[in-house]
Amino acid sequence: ARKAVELGGAESFEEAIEWLERHQDDADIDVPSEVLQEQEANRLAMQVMRVATVPVAHRLECCQVLHKIIGRILADPTSQRLRQIRFRNEKFHRQVGRFPQAMALLKLVGFQQGDYWVSAQQSEPCLEFRLPVDSDNPTSRRFVRAYTLLDEVLRAPDDWLATVAESQPEVTSEWAAAAPSADNGDAG
Repeated sequence: ARKAVELGGAESFEEAIEWLERHQDDADIDVPSEVLQEQEANRLAMQVMRVATVPVAHRLECCQVLHKIIGRILADPTSQRLRQIRFRNEKFHRQVGRFPQAMALLKLVGFQQGDYWVSAQQSEPCLEFRLPVDSDNPTSRRFVRAYTLLDEVLRAPDDWLATVAESQPEVTSEWAAAAPSADNGDAG
């Protein structure tokens, strides 16, 4: 029941029972909430560090822009304008949107695809943060924690960003795929 209150947001005994009934078949239902919270913190930290694998020339700027996006929403949580980022925004695409690691972080902290209304009849796709930033919702807490982690990285970028190798695209070849493996007995 404690897990239903801490993770599920149950405010009454009845809500806790309903949450437990909905989640009784979850693989991690018997895992203590402290362990799940630690796993969540580690997952978020790893995703922030994945952002540090964008090409070196864009790494610092990408982290700075992500920090700025989240920070502006935290500073003015009621501003709808700050909560939406248009996909067609060329500057956003150049600094953040073209890097899958950065987009994955935005998704992890609660950004979802939405509609940015250009006029009464026309909309275009955007990323949108719809959750309250000051709630106990796990995604809202993750949002604030991501800002804190990015802030830590940006306080000492040479310590954090210089030590991370640049991500490389997976290299595949027809030859490697067709080569017999050593453990199946076809080799030599």
